[in-house]
Amino acid sequence: MILILDIFNEIIKKLKLLKERKDIEKYFIQLSQTNTIQVVIVTENNINKDDLSKFDIKFTKLKPSELEEDEYFLDLFQEKDELIYYKNSRRKLTNLLNAESDYISKTPIIGYYSYKGGMGRSTHLAITATHLARKYNKKIIILDCDFEAPGFSNFFLENPAAPRYQNGLIEYFFDVEVDDEINLDNYSWEVSQSFSKDGEIRIFPAGNLNIENVDNLIFENHLTHYLEGLSRLDFSSKDNIINKFKTLIEKIENTYKPDAIFIDSRTGFTDMFGIVGLKLASHVVGFFSNSVQNLPGIYQFIDSIKSIPEKRSEFRALIVNSFSDIDFFEDEFKDKVNDYINVTSDDELDDSLFTPDLFFFNYDVAIAEIGTSREKRRNWIDSLDNNRFNRGYGDVSDRLNDLMKEYRKDTNTPETVIKSYQVNNKSVEVTELSYSPHEEIQKEILSALDNNWPNLYGDSDSLNFDIELESGKFFYRDSMKDLFNFDKFLILGNKGTGKSYLFQALKNKTIVAELQKIAQKPALKIQFLHLVDKKTKYFINTDGFESFSNEIDSIGDFYAKFWKVYSWKAIVTKIAELNITFESRISSNFSIENDTANIKKIVNFISKIDNVIDVEEELKELDKTLNSKEINLIVIYDNLDLMVQPLKWVDQIAPLINFWNYSNYKRIHSKLFLRSDLFKKIRGLNNSQELINKSISIEWTKEEIFNYFFNLVKLYAKENFILATNKFDFKSISNDDIGWIGKFTKNFQNEKQSNQEEYILRRLCWVFFGQYPDFKAHGDSYDWLYKNVMNADETISLRPFIDLLKLSIEGYKLDRNNSDFTPILPSKYYTEKSVRRKAVDNHFNDLIKEKGNENLEIIFDYIDNNHQYRYYESLQKDFYELLLDVKNAYALNESIKELEELLIINGIIRKRPVGGNTKYSFAFLYKYRLGLGNRRKSKKRY
Repeated sequence: MILILDIFNEIIKKLKLLKERKDIEKYFIQLSQTNTIQVVIVTENNINKDDLSKFDIKFTKLKPSELEEDEYFLDLFQEKDELIYYKNSRRKLTNLLNAESDYISKTPIIGYYSYKGGMGRSTHLAITATHLARKYNKKIIILDCDFEAPGFSNFFLENPAAPRYQNGLIEYFFDVEVDDEINLDNYSWEVSQSFSKDGEIRIFPAGNLNIENVDNLIFENHLTHYLEGLSRLDFSSKDNIINKFKTLIEKIENTYKPDAIFIDSRTGFTDMFGIVGLKLASHVVGFFSNSVQNLPGIYQFIDSIKSIPEKRSEFRALIVNSFSDIDFFEDEFKDKVNDYINVTSDDELDDSLFTPDLFFFNYDVAIAEIGTSREKRRNWIDSLDNNRFNRGYGDVSDRLNDLMKEYRKDTNTPETVIKSYQVNNKSVEVTELSYSPHEEIQKEILSALDNNWPNLYGDSDSLNFDIELESGKFFYRDSMKDLFNFDKFLILGNKGTGKSYLFQALKNKTIVAELQKIAQKPALKIQFLHLVDKKTKYFINTDGFESFSNEIDSIGDFYAKFWKVYSWKAIVTKIAELNITFESRISSNFSIENDTANIKKIVNFISKIDNVIDVEEELKELDKTLNSKEINLIVIYDNLDLMVQPLKWVDQIAPLINFWNYSNYKRIHSKLFLRSDLFKKIRGLNNSQELINKSISIEWTKEEIFNYFFNLVKLYAKENFILATNKFDFKSISNDDIGWIGKFTKNFQNEKQSNQEEYILRRLCWVFFGQYPDFKAHGDSYDWLYKNVMNADETISLRPFIDLLKLSIEGYKLDRNNSDFTPILPSKYYTEKSVRRKAVDNHFNDLIKEKGNENLEIIFDYIDNNHQYRYYESLQKDFYELLLDVKNAYALNESIKELEELLIINGIIRKRPVGGNTKYSFAFLYKYRLGLGNRRKSKKRY
């Protein structure tokens, strides 16, 4: 116990007794910030300081007549005769020790708290937000208020090893004092929808912790700014800081209209928990372990939530027993919590309002790795989607979802019920259909597909997106939702992922509108402007500048200016196409044309620094014009390898990326469509690892390629495929619950694109391709097909997958002995070596046509003609021997390391340590294209 507090308490007891005896009329007692005790009494009696305390206190006695002349105390005693002041003398923890607040937000606010660090609080918050976004399509805002130990710079990133730095809450609290029209997008970032799926997650970080120099004499970097700002915010204030948060929350509600705001709080006894958990939150989640060290935190947490005013009756608390098990949770933890609640309950209050919900969760290694370089995003999200985590991770989010619905008073949309009938003695909800013989179903499905394969080449003159839409062939992918995430300006994909297809599709207003709707941003005014376009020959090859090298002082400086000028010229020239009125005031005599005379004009224009300054100012003016009309202009670039040779990307493309990375326009945004292989080669970038977090990967996932295919089946053979699925005898090959067919059928009947879950896709593959193509050890058809068209880096290209199926169906139609009609496409057609070789030919021929990939053809030709290298696995010695022979045979300038890198970044080979050596493996995709065998099974080397 603290002596001064004991003294203060004892004096209060004596004052109360004196008043009860009527020895004094009124009293005032205060514990000041300097830990001195002041006492004022009003009485006619002879009472002195020593009657109250032997310790030194400031004592004043007033007679009633003297009180009438003392304006200060006369005013103070107007409402009460007994005044006890100590709360206003606290230097900190005011908000923790006083839960009084009448604040009720429009949006549910969930505070996250743990008494100790290492309880999984921030990680659990990230998982819960992901679960709510993916399972319930919720829009979640996360505020990182753990200011002394910020924790969200490494969550929700494509590359967790490269933290994301940008302004956040600390910068906002100061900046808003200067500019009340502040743009919240500059203090937050939207998480990729590869995490949030059909929901949305936006993060307000604590602040910018980057140590990058900002060229300031005193506050030399972002981290210094952050710490200076943090040192100047008084979190113990009762009104000022609370009002700052209330204003921010209102801005967030008006700007983003979230379903919930999650706030990550500080550990321990802190004012921040008082603000977040007690003053602002509608619900709070506390995390505590089983150690006795956590008991004070649990007890204070319970005392705090029980002191929440009754007017905030919707407030609920959740207590989570971290890293526990069912036995300890049930036998000890729950008893401790409930016993303390009962002991401290007040019979005069309705404590049931504040009885917490209790949960626990086990330790899970996949969870522990989230936010680290070892994070396996696909694995943990897949486990979350399919409820495969250990107990406790989904329970909390499900409970919060219920509380959010109660808080928002949501109503459930009634499910559409369709007709049901019996399949294998079980009721299945489907539309009633007439049956036809299975062999006829098979032929009709395969024939329908064979006549309607999609055009996957975005630059093809025959590709018409109106027709693609009308026929239902355009496939909306999750990665496309991030097109409207302005934080992400790089779109990365290997050959065959559909970069050019998507680039050209964005010219179609119907597609753009539907994508906005799917991304849950239909109200945004969006206009796309194509600034580099192979299809319309709208680009300038920078090789032309080499003729004017004498007029260019610095290559890096020149291209930094060039991309500003090029982008400006393309924008002001093409903006009229969007019905946006903007007249350029800059006189220029060049255009976007790839000829020498025009290139000379560009060099002359850039050589005058005033022209570049004018361009910068005019782009700012355009941004203001767009802002006044609330129009977001997204300028997009594709086929940049047409403008810049791959070997020159370091000097010539890096300035373009840096330009858009550091631009601060409010309404002009960019999307750069880049080949993943070339992006990996760029060395002249600032914070290149951080850029991964500002990118959109459009690599196809395993589920996407099968959903794409089965949507084609749905387009041309919907009813027949439903019949085939219902006729398939799942019971004979697995202990399967046939009830999933109803879910599949209901989804498949929808006129719009249908995306099935992984476990359903696997079974649909059994229907279409058979359960096992060859040996069980190679996996079922769902896994087998993926592995056989997979690149070495585990990415997958759509074209070889579709070509494999197309060639297989052609083989089926030519085969007169095709009486085996279960499954729909028997494995003998798609496992055929010649079919698998042809399927990759088109893809590889496209790959070697890409600039910078010419040596791939040379390497493959050499392997084709030298049998001693036809192995799909090699140790480093043998692999380097192959590359050395290629280099010598064709007199290549590239080093062995450069040839190795070329194969790796194109996904052709995989490099991994094995024992004390290094092993190189070719992707299965190329096994039959190159005729590769197993070295261990070979009896001799040629």
